[in-house]
Amino acid sequence: MSFELFDKIGKTFSAKISIRSNGNIGFSKGAINKYNLAEKAHCRLYYDQERNLVGFKFVKDEEKDITTRLIRRGADMIISARSFLTYYGIDFEQTKAYIAQKDEENDLIFIDLNKAKYESTRGRRKK
Repeated sequence: MSFELFDKIGKTFSAKISIRSNGNIGFSKGAINKYNLAEKAHCRLYYDQERNLVGFKFVKDEEKDITTRLIRRGADMIISARSFLTYYGIDFEQTKAYIAQKDEENDLIFIDLNKAKYESTRGRRKK
């Protein structure tokens, strides 16, 4: 039998990504830890319309008109994605959180928009 010492007490590894009602996409501390996002500075966005998936590829360098900057907000990170969400008609009226998954073949982190983990009743946009 081989035991492994757990030396990450107090850290979180629940990788959640939320599409927020203000048009930002937030990455939880768990997602940052699990996918080593702290060393990345920019993000490419992808959309699979057929399966209703949003993909994220994290990179160090900016690519004009392709990447958006990762911004630290406390323990989380966010990207501004209003134009992306609007272009693809992705609803962001209400904040929704999703469990992040990894597509190893394409080296993408993605969320399934058909499977919201929860919807927030706070922070609704005013019409």
